[in-house]
Amino acid sequence: MAELGLAPSTYYRWQRRHRREGEAGLVDRRPRPGTIWNRLRPEEQKTILNVPLREPLRSGSANAGQRLKKAQRQGIVFVDESELMADM
Repeated sequence: MAELGLAPSTYYRWQRRHRREGEAGLVDRRPRPGTIWNRLRPEEQKTILNVPLREPLRSGSANAGQRLKKAQRQGIVFVDESELMADM
C-alpha cells in the first residue's frame, strides 16, 4: 500500500467494492452530497426560531439559551449554537 501511495482505508474500501461489484466497483464515483450531522430539521428550526417572536424582550443570548433548553426538552440532543445565532 505504501508503495502505491494509498492509505490503508482507501485500499480496503476499494477491495470491498471490488468483491461486491467486480471491476465496476473500481470506477471513480462522484462524492455523495454531505449531510451535516447536527443540522436541524425544518420543523425543529421553526419551533426554536418562534421563541423570540413570543418573547421579544429577551436578549439574543437569552433567547438562544431558552431555545436550546426547549429543543432539548423536545428530544433534540445537540444543537449547534452557531446555527441558532445565525438565524437571529
